[in-house]
Amino acid sequence: MAENASADSWAHALDDLVALIDHPIPAPAHWIENGSREELDEARAVAVAWGWLMRAKRTAQAVLGLDRLGFGTEAAPLLCSFVEHAARLVWAGRRERSEAVEILVGVHLDAGRGLSEDELQLLGALQHDHLGKAVEPDGGSDLLRLFTRAQRESHPGTASASAYLEESADRHGWLLRLLPKEREPALDAHLAALLLLAFEGYVRIAGLGGQFGPGIDALGARMEHLVAVGGREPAAG
Repeated sequence: MAENASADSWAHALDDLVALIDHPIPAPAHWIENGSREELDEARAVAVAWGWLMRAKRTAQAVLGLDRLGFGTEAAPLLCSFVEHAARLVWAGRRERSEAVEILVGVHLDAGRGLSEDELQLLGALQHDHLGKAVEPDGGSDLLRLFTRAQRESHPGTASASAYLEESADRHGWLLRLLPKEREPALDAHLAALLLLAFEGYVRIAGLGGQFGPGIDALGARMEHLVAVGGREPAAG
């Protein structure tokens, strides 16, 4: 699409990011015969990073699809999964090569795990990045707050029930809702900006900066402009 600022939106930027990720199709897997353990781990690390990128991309699409159908509150577990996969790609992409490979093919990887304290701190610090204002539109740690709230809403507790309840004015009872309360409107901005950073992490791990670097930079500039003009909400239609 033409990069017309007046016609641009977070939804358009996300669509173009998905197109950049999906095209061209990645090269077929190659076999390493008689390779060293280091070479095998390197190849597996790139493959796992690709799998995490695909999970992040498709989960972001699922979250937005459910949100537009009125099921954004119920998509909280998917939102957590998206943030965890995307944040770990960002984290791995910023580590030294040996540490990145360990993150991607470590001995405990098969069991899976949530975000570490360091990775959570990264979510809170992304506003200092050149895409920070896109991820954190108000200059705070909005992405971290979004993630921790989604975590609370993913498990049985008062947080998961609160969207369907309202305390009465006299505080003597509760109003029960069939539909959840409306959620904040900046979901497109958070998903698009973090997915771009995750893609950048994959590109670093896979050594594809020459192929995808210009496209990543162009999308980053568009997202920064969307923040500058207040385009945090998706355009209608």
